[in-house]
Amino acid sequence: MAYPAGTVAALSSAAATVFSIGIVFLGYWGIHESTQWHFADVTVAILALGGFICLGLVPWLATSPSPIPTTTP
Repeated sequence: MAYPAGTVAALSSAAATVFSIGIVFLGYWGIHESTQWHFADVTVAILALGGFICLGLVPWLATSPSPIPTTTP
């Protein structure tokens, strides 16, 4: 199945943009928050980092070659 023109570039661009904004937000939150982190803060940060890692992998997954599907009659 052929993808519409520009689909992979748009997906990669959107994922990279959200990834960079999220990492900047986490960096700002960690540096400028003067209080001690609680368990909930660490949990949210770990979940967010996991999500940002997934977003960072989107361009690699979108551009990696996939096997050609074979059909059997």
